[in-house]
This record gives sequence, C-alpha cells and structure tokens, in this order.
Amino acid sequence: MMAEYIEREKALDVINLADFIADEHGLLLYADSAQARLLDIPSADVQPVVHGHWMELPDGFCRCSVCQKLDTISNHLKYCSNCGAKMS
Repeated sequence: MMAEYIEREKALDVINLADFIADEHGLLLYADSAQARLLDIPSADVQPVVHGHWMELPDGFCRCSVCQKLDTISNHLKYCSNCGAKMS
C-alpha cells in the first residue's frame, strides 16, 4: 500500500476546529492529546510529483516537456532520467 502524505498545518487546523466543538462537550483534553500526538510524528521527506510528456521530434528523438532533455523514441520511459518527471 502506498503511503499518503498530508500537510501538518492543515491537520492541526482540523484539530483546532475540533477544540472548539469539543470544548462545548467538555472533551477539550482529547483534542489537546490528538494535537500533541500529531506534533510528535516525524515529518516525511517528500517532493511533489512533476508530470511531463515526451514530445516526439521528426529525427527519431523525443524531448522531455519539463527539462527539454533529448532521448531516443525507442527509449520512451515512464520517467525522465534527467529530471525525474513522471511521463503521461
């Protein structure tokens, strides 16, 4: 299963909204505990996925739409070997 990544600040915003709701029911302690546990989780080192496509040229080559690297048409890869863009 592929891991899913979220932005910590957005998750904390949800918990802070829960603080407001929980406070009306006397459950503020649980929201505070959830916020503390979320802050204890180490952050992941992730980068956004860059999408590109191979642009076919008439001379038997193709070019990455992201970094402009030339490659042979017969070597169409799912990722650019130069910039790592995911090809569609």
